[in-house]
Amino acid sequence: MALTKEKLITHLQTQLEIGRQESRQLIERLFTVRQKRARQGRNPQTQEGLILAARKGVVFKSSGVLRRRINESFELPD
Repeated sequence: MALTKEKLITHLQTQLEIGRQESRQLIERLFTVRQKRARQGRNPQTQEGLILAARKGVVFKSSGVLRRRINESFELPD
């Protein structure tokens, strides 16, 4: 079962009890589409090398505040 943008929007709408338009705007701000380059890959069954075509991919965009909080919570003690 694939996770689609519409499923994310619906889930966010029901969990936060906000309007559909507002939940759509939140999802649009958090996820962006980026163009990925073609790259070298390998068939895991045959170990044969191949070139994976250029494609588009969805990227989660976190804020600096979130990254800072995550990094602070995982600091190792001296």
